[in-house]
This record gives sequence, C-alpha cells and structure tokens, in this order.
Amino acid sequence: MPLLYGTPPGHRIYLALDVDSTRLRVEVHDAMRDRPPVLVAPGLHVEAGRGLHLVKSIAKSWGCSPREPIGKIIWCEVAA
Repeated sequence: MPLLYGTPPGHRIYLALDVDSTRLRVEVHDAMRDRPPVLVAPGLHVEAGRGLHLVKSIAKSWGCSPREPIGKIIWCEVAA
C-alpha cells in the first residue's frame, strides 16, 4: 500500500522508528516545507487531511521540529 503524505510525488521522505521499554517514537523527515503542520477539519468528501487527527488521537505527545538544512520533522510518541 503506498504511503500518502503531504509531499509532492517524486520527493522523498525519511521514516525513523525508535522503541524502548516505555514508548515508540515515530519521525517523518520532510525536506519540502519548513512550515509546521496545522490541524484542520477535513470535509466529508475529502480524501486527505486526517493524518494529524489520527496521530493526535493515539499519541501521548507529538510535534514538529526543524530539519537541517531544510525542512521539518514531524514526530509522535506512543506508549508501549
């Protein structure tokens, strides 16, 4: 199944997973845009725009960090 993410086709993203006895940390590194993500209410007939809502509902914490030299890192931590 392909991964749909807010990056134009042809641009790569990097997925990092880190797990220990208390949590799983998921990071998506995106070199395209350095603006932080915004939670929006998607329309009923819109295919995209629900990812951050899913993350917020299952994560104990999440956020956005700068990525050097360009872009951002969206991350979340889920209790193990």
